[in-house]
Amino acid sequence: MLVGWGVGAVLLGSSIKAMPVMEEKIGRMNLKGQILLAALASFAIIALYLLGLAGTGAWQMPSAWEANALAATGEPIDPVSPVDAFCAAGMMLGISSGYAILKRRGGFLADGPLSRRLVRYLLGMIGVVLIWYGLKEAMQIEAADWALDYIRSMLAGLWVTLGAPLMFIGLGLAKKEQVDGQSAGGDP
Repeated sequence: MLVGWGVGAVLLGSSIKAMPVMEEKIGRMNLKGQILLAALASFAIIALYLLGLAGTGAWQMPSAWEANALAATGEPIDPVSPVDAFCAAGMMLGISSGYAILKRRGGFLADGPLSRRLVRYLLGMIGVVLIWYGLKEAMQIEAADWALDYIRSMLAGLWVTLGAPLMFIGLGLAKKEQVDGQSAGGDP
């Protein structure tokens, strides 16, 4: 268990140290390159899941785990289900792509009076709920569950980093981070 914490700490420290260099390199890429990189990172999440799944071999969940989980939550569990991996991968693509596009369109300032922040929060959450639960109800094709989870997560990520900020700017609830290459600043 301590080895896992150690590996996690090394990975986190390495990521934090490499972040400024990576941010600069990715920032210099064109938009197509940034979106391609986001797609590759997204597919890497799925590949890591599949690699981990392959490593489990013929592992079967102990019946005691299943019984305990069912007793505690009232729902059966499936610890090797790909749903979480596909959701994370779709979210990675949506958030990364949306952020790259938003930066090209001038960014988004999240500051402003508390009342505007609250309105933005509520409108943003309405959008997320509509995407997350509305699409889940609208797209019930059992054979394509994982692909639909991927698409739904990607759209939610795009909404959070691109759709909602652009809507806020359009409604006058926020300002762009940059206007013609200059910092915008100030309350909307």
